[in-house]
Amino acid sequence: SSLSNVNLDQSNLKNSIFTLSKFNNSTITNADISMSHFTGFHSIGSDFSSTSFYGSDLSNVNIEQTIMQKSNFTKSIISGTSIINSDLSNSSFDRTYIQTSRFYDSNIQNSDFSNSVLRFNEIHNSDLSNVKFNDSNMHYIKFINSDLSNADFRGSDLFSSNFTGS
Repeated sequence: SSLSNVNLDQSNLKNSIFTLSKFNNSTITNADISMSHFTGFHSIGSDFSSTSFYGSDLSNVNIEQTIMQKSNFTKSIISGTSIINSDLSNSSFDRTYIQTSRFYDSNIQNSDFSNSVLRFNEIHNSDLSNVKFNDSNMHYIKFINSDLSNADFRGSDLFSSNFTGS
């Protein structure tokens, strides 16, 4: 289904199903869409600022030019997902499982990935300054040409990671 130019600001969408949905140029700020399913979801130019995705499944999702700053992804699953030219700054990814996903040209600064599992991900040309990765399991991560200034990796396992140009 297409949900273009929709305003769902401050809505309760908890435990909803957005499988194969397209959110283009829509506003879903300050909303609760926790425990929801987004498999195959696609977003271009939408605003999800200050929204809770707590415990949601964001597998095989495509997100482009989307604002998701100050959002909560705690205990979510992000797998096979592409995030391109988007703003996820000041967001929480605490205890989140992120696998085989790609983050390109995105702002992720001041976010928290503590206690998370991140495996086989690629992060290119992105701002990860002041990001917390404390006590995370991070195998086979590629940080390519990304800003990791003041990032905190204390207690993390970074087995076979690549920091080329970062």
